[in-house]
Amino acid sequence: MTTSHPFRTVVALALLGALLGASFGVGGCTRLRRSQEVAIGNAKSFSAASGPLAVDVENSKGSVSIEVVEGSQPVVWAKASGSNGSNHNPDWVAASMASDGGHSVLRVLSTKPEGEARDTVLRIRVPSLAGVRVHNRGGLVSVVGVTGSIEVRNTLEFGSSPSIKVWAGGPITAPVDLVTDHGSVELRMHAASTGAMKAHTGKGVLRMECAKGNLAAVKANATDWSAVLNGGANPVNLRTEEGDVKLLLTTN
Repeated sequence: MTTSHPFRTVVALALLGALLGASFGVGGCTRLRRSQEVAIGNAKSFSAASGPLAVDVENSKGSVSIEVVEGSQPVVWAKASGSNGSNHNPDWVAASMASDGGHSVLRVLSTKPEGEARDTVLRIRVPSLAGVRVHNRGGLVSVVGVTGSIEVRNTLEFGSSPSIKVWAGGPITAPVDLVTDHGSVELRMHAASTGAMKAHTGKGVLRMECAKGNLAAVKANATDWSAVLNGGANPVNLRTEEGDVKLLLTTN
């Protein structure tokens, strides 16, 4: 097992943020276009005083990135490529603010448009992320700053590309389920998190960088790894059928 230097982790977070911005860059600039914003229905129902926000995303084809920017307002950007390769605003993307059990939930739905399926890139910025659910097909799903339950299901055609990257914003004590058929899965979370941990790869490498964690009942072979982190019972499941699985426990 190996460990990660805190400074390197901070630099890596900054680099990831830059890459997420670059994915929406226009003319070599990382600035997002206001014209790419998706109107959020019932947006006035949300305020920071109402408590942490959760995000629920369904994307029929494309990629999804979600990041936390404290003090910001929820924003959804969408970009798609037409059959001629030109970018335009996808009218099949909808976003709305809802309430679930008294908690605010931002729901984003990108359905399959009529005719030829088109890649739709979704970027979502929120002030907090107390839970996230993403179902996606065709591209990378990245989540930065989540502090609650996590469910990501992603489908890729090939196994060489990253499929799921989740970097938690604090200790996780809720269920985590990261599943893909192809591509790598990466989870970074604080060593103070808890969990009944399981990792599986059908064809790939397990990289468990957990020296900073308090692990018990560790079992491992070429395709499967399991352990109990800080006595936790919340399930933490990382799974890919073709690709690597990486778990990194940090202290920052």
